[in-house]
Amino acid sequence: MDWIEFDDPRLGLYEICFPNEYTEAIVSDLCGYLRLPFDREALAKKLENDGTPGLQCLYIEQNQKLRSLLLLDCSNTDWLYTLCILYDETTHLPVKERLLAWDRFCREQYAQPRPESYRLRNKREDERALFRQIIHRHNGR
Repeated sequence: MDWIEFDDPRLGLYEICFPNEYTEAIVSDLCGYLRLPFDREALAKKLENDGTPGLQCLYIEQNQKLRSLLLLDCSNTDWLYTLCILYDETTHLPVKERLLAWDRFCREQYAQPRPESYRLRNKREDERALFRQIIHRHNGR
């Protein structure tokens, strides 16, 4: 992940949390939008963990040339998973809209309407972004 430059205004960092039963569908779909590989077996292995922090809990697909990254925190401590997408907003299809669609779908399935004021914000410059917290927790940096 050494190619990531958080001061690059072309990068978008978006995060959603979702129920675990939609994990494979969401990750597969978003990997397609970002033109990243999707490895069903690797994802299944990452999901089988005891919650101990470390890289064994993170499913990461990235492409430095395309400037896109998908990070899923697979810590087996909750029924919700956190997904972070980092990508060049000038070259990729509207991934943000896809994230919003998945967020809306999951909320509807659990009868939890999205607050009217909800906005999926670019958290690239947010020091408390979940992406940074996940990397710190699992990588110790």
